[in-house]
Amino acid sequence: CKEKALVAGVPSDFEVTARTTGKREARDVKVQFVARFQHGGQIPPLEETIESLPPGEAKKVPFTFAFSREELAASDLESLPARITAEVVPPSEEVDELPDDNERLFAARVAPGIRTLIVDGDRLPERRDSESYFLARALSPPGDHLSGMAVDVVGEAEFENLRLDDYQIIYLCNLYRIPEPGGVVRDGFEDEGEADEGEADAGVADGAADETESEATPASDASEEGLSRREQLERWVAKGGGLVIAMGNRLDEDVFNEEMYRDGKGRSPGKLDSIKGEVDESDWVKFNVEQSHPVMSLFADSDSPFVELVKIFRWWDSTISEEDLKTGGVNVVASYTNGGGPAIVEQQFGDGRVFVFTTALDRDWSDWPQDHSFVPTMLELNKYMARQTSDDANVRVGDALEQDLDLSRFELQFQMAKPNKSDQTINAVPPEDENADKVFYRAKFDEVDGRGFYQMVFNRREAAGPVPMLFAANIDSQEGDLTRAEVQQLQRKVGDAKVSFITPDELSKINIDDARIHLWPLALALLVGVLALEQFLGWRFGRNR
Repeated sequence: CKEKALVAGVPSDFEVTARTTGKREARDVKVQFVARFQHGGQIPPLEETIESLPPGEAKKVPFTFAFSREELAASDLESLPARITAEVVPPSEEVDELPDDNERLFAARVAPGIRTLIVDGDRLPERRDSESYFLARALSPPGDHLSGMAVDVVGEAEFENLRLDDYQIIYLCNLYRIPEPGGVVRDGFEDEGEADEGEADAGVADGAADETESEATPASDASEEGLSRREQLERWVAKGGGLVIAMGNRLDEDVFNEEMYRDGKGRSPGKLDSIKGEVDESDWVKFNVEQSHPVMSLFADSDSPFVELVKIFRWWDSTISEEDLKTGGVNVVASYTNGGGPAIVEQQFGDGRVFVFTTALDRDWSDWPQDHSFVPTMLELNKYMARQTSDDANVRVGDALEQDLDLSRFELQFQMAKPNKSDQTINAVPPEDENADKVFYRAKFDEVDGRGFYQMVFNRREAAGPVPMLFAANIDSQEGDLTRAEVQQLQRKVGDAKVSFITPDELSKINIDDARIHLWPLALALLVGVLALEQFLGWRFGRNR
């Protein structure tokens, strides 16, 4: 699968690789692709034909498929399992001695969208003036067009108890500080200026209501009790989350540096200094982008409107450690044209990453939200920040199946279904890492001894109905390669094992009878020893009577 996540209603690109390891050319090879929800009806296969497949070569065949939104909408599950099968059908006149190699299985988990949370630090009654308005509409525009994103927008207070693991990407927009449960958040800052309501919006269309704001469900992170919200956020990033920080007028440099920079140990790659630019917008700077970056590669053309037209009136000046820049720990994705410092900065942290905009993502500090480049940049950024989940459920035969299990939401026991066999009931095991969340156990299954679809079924503690997790196991594609191996290759594979390599001539000279290990002398000696011991004990105890 070429997508990071599989989203219902959005076309996903797949690629099937067909290879022949024989010595003859294969012609008119059909490649079939079938995808369906696990409990859905049969769907006719998609089919392509490879006219010629030379011996020892491989060819890639692309397929595009969109899963139905209706089936997912009818379910209360966060994602639905789907079975995908790709099969190479050889010409009917040929006999295939290894038919299992012709079919590959793929377990998909289809979601309503890439779960994205926007925390709005400047949420106003007039939504169009809120910090998140243009960002939310760019990621999830109203109407029938699907972006592949599932966006929730909340304020500072609502962010306190939300479950971070429910999201792949979190935006902190103009947030004064990370709120704590039961804590006080600073609110009611006065805007430094309002944009002209008469301005036309080229980048994001306006509307009477913001249809992108869905309601996030509060849920305490039982797994992280005792940790501050900042510590929870840092742990979430390290596990693979994508954090985006956008600046604004509500930030205070002392608070931000204390919480988010923390002398280079926090999640901000840079230290805030002061706000730059003109309040009356009499002067501006532009972005100087690093066009080789995956997000900015959209604007590789030097005449791009993104470079020429966007005006930034105000921004935060920030300082990045020279050591971080030299070692590659921090990457400056864009800077300001007047030498005004970093504009967009990226930092890798654990399995996740942090993206920082030193200007705002609303109209207060720039006209970027009104530019045609804003929407594609935000969509590309979201795809870039999302972690790879589409291939999580696919293993090779012999590998173990593993799945995190949150005991605050699910029962300890789960059911395991193997291909064509009865279910087993298994207990999840505690994490091996002493520093891991104690409430997150591991559902693990080691007996993956054959090709096919496997399924774990978890029982929810509060909500009704089970939650299935589908897996697919395939044989190693290299097993179908019958090319003669060199002795040196085999010797490297077996390493220090007690294995001797001989030629066919040497094999013919070996006397098989001499090579056998006869066990009967050992068994006879053991039997005689037992009888002798019995006789001795009988004599000893009889003598003492």
